[in-house]
Amino acid sequence: MDLADIGGNVADGCHIASMGGTWMVFVYGFAGMRDYNGQLSFDPKLPDDVARLRFPLTFRGQLVDVDMVPTTATYLLRQGSELMIAHQGEEVRLSMGYPISMEIKAR
Repeated sequence: MDLADIGGNVADGCHIASMGGTWMVFVYGFAGMRDYNGQLSFDPKLPDDVARLRFPLTFRGQLVDVDMVPTTATYLLRQGSELMIAHQGEEVRLSMGYPISMEIKAR
């Protein structure tokens, strides 16, 4: 839609729905984030040419920073009391202010 400027508003900035789709590719695709039955999980699969993927995430009112490089994923609970997540099937307990680094296992 933006490529053809159908709405006449490309000069005003980004199309927010298109940006949301891009975010989903990185977070759901490369970071492997899922939310099943209220449990947040990650199964990273970073492409060879992606050196780093980093993003903030608000989940149930808690703020989590996710930072992934090809071999390691680091999770930091910046706001909140405690949060259980899963990393490649392994449960991880996050406490505010304490980063947890997990190895990204090749599959």
